Amino acid sequence: LPPYNVVAAIVCGDGRMCGIALSDPYLSCATAFAQVEASPCALQRALEGMPVGGLLLGLPMIASQRDARLLRASCRRRHRLSASLLRFPGGVGRLPFAYWDARQSVHETRRLHSSDALWDALDLSDLTTPSGTSARPDVLLPTHAAVSLQSMLFDYCDGWPNTFG
Repeated sequence: LPPYNVVAAIVCGDGRMCGIALSDPYLSCATAFAQVEASPCALQRALEGMPVGGLLLGLPMIASQRDARLLRASCRRRHRLSASLLRFPGGVGRLPFAYWDARQSVHETRRLHSSDALWDALDLSDLTTPSGTSARPDVLLPTHAAVSLQSMLFDYCDGWPNTFG
């Protein structure tokens, strides 16, 4: 990854949409960015002008065992998207990409959000509806992407200690 480039994380839902999150240039924190159609053309338009150096194809958070169907659908959509990216001539099709298969629960995400400074930067306000119940995962795809990206950054880049010594 070239210096000061960002990583764009993509999480596919069980429909035709995907969420995008972007890292900061220092690879320490992730921010939800956009929700677009799960196609290379839509990704290209959404990321136009952004200093993206690589893509991370992640999985959505899980709230319960009932989310197994969502995970299977997301994996299928992610596989189709990666095949399409390999055939896409230029732009996002030329970026290196990796799969991130960490399956993080909503509960674990909330725990990390309340106990770790790097996770605290994530905006998780849309994880629940105004009534306090869990919101539908397909509405939250950019947040799912941000959590997936933050998980990878936390595990592999070590956040602030890595960035600032």
